[in-house]
Amino acid sequence: LRFTSLSSILAAWIVTRKLRQRLIFGSESILVFAFGQFAAKFMRSRYLQWLNIFLPGAVPARTVAFATGSLPVMAKFTVFQMGAESESLPGDLQPKFEGLFKVVRESDMERPDVAASVEGAFMYGCHPRIDRHFLDKVPSLRTVSTVSVGHNHIDLALCKERHVSVGYTPGLVSSPTADIAWGHILAAGRRFLEGHRVAAAEKMPVLDPNWFGKEVHGSTLGIVGMGGVGLAVARRAVGFDMTVLYHNRNRRDASVEDAVKAEYVGDLKELMSRSDYIVCCVPASAENTGLFSADVFSAAKQDAVFVNVSRGSVVDHDALVECLSIGRLYAAGLDVTDPEPLPRGHPLLSMNNVTITPHVGTATLNTRTKMVELGMRNLQAGLEGRPVEASPSS
Repeated sequence: LRFTSLSSILAAWIVTRKLRQRLIFGSESILVFAFGQFAAKFMRSRYLQWLNIFLPGAVPARTVAFATGSLPVMAKFTVFQMGAESESLPGDLQPKFEGLFKVVRESDMERPDVAASVEGAFMYGCHPRIDRHFLDKVPSLRTVSTVSVGHNHIDLALCKERHVSVGYTPGLVSSPTADIAWGHILAAGRRFLEGHRVAAAEKMPVLDPNWFGKEVHGSTLGIVGMGGVGLAVARRAVGFDMTVLYHNRNRRDASVEDAVKAEYVGDLKELMSRSDYIVCCVPASAENTGLFSADVFSAAKQDAVFVNVSRGSVVDHDALVECLSIGRLYAAGLDVTDPEPLPRGHPLLSMNNVTITPHVGTATLNTRTKMVELGMRNLQAGLEGRPVEASPSS
């Protein structure tokens, strides 16, 4: 079979691009598996080079390389899968990952020749520092892909200086993280943890008829950080007939405010003083470190509930413990702490009015699968010299 027209070339290009997008595979694998010898003949033809002339970047450079014989058909990029040796990707993605890349793990990196061969770094379930020390160790590194929204563990400026592309996975975490926030709103406000301990006691006492929780329906919700997560939290508040206040670096459009009936409050302390439930959804940054200080907590309502699904670093934990101990705050629900995990014996771990989950905002099979798939696409794109789908530096 031979391609004799530009239309045939374009048709083959469109099909391969679509297949690659749907199956996450690299262009080499798609062409080999989908077209067999038909594709091989096409790829070895001069039309491949012509296609890149008419449509710059249409075919990745690595594809051209093995098509012209300078690389084997199934050549794989060497990728450092960071984290514990026992960790694997969710569902059936681990074998797919190992089929796409030549995978090395932590123990392999002790060999200098292996470290020097690493072209990509992939992080799932861990946040090791990508800094000068690491980049010096892997001189061939071309791209870093982290399966997370946070990227403060990566030195973006240094990666840019070293021409290392960086991908992350935003946009997929808002709904499940909002669900966790609402779990903590209900658990802390209605005293789920205390109630469980009473119900599970060896000799359950007669429950005091005045054992009350805090009303959720019809109360006032204050959201600090009205990004994707904050907005998702606000949408859920509509079903509880809550008054929604929000504090954000920039005020959202009127259409966004109207959709969730939210009122912008420019002063954080004012929001604290008016809210029955306070939910922190701000991103981790130097500016937000210690945002919830003793001074800010002192402005809160006497019986407010504080929920944090952001990062532990935005809260002064000593100040939080003090406010909970003296009754300045009614309760707290935390999906994040600083450090993680908290040291055994930390006061927050033994307080009846505190519920803590181990940073599981995105921990559903559906969400984590989508995040890893995006992370894999980012990794493949960066290795092939294409722009990653989601980059914190873009």
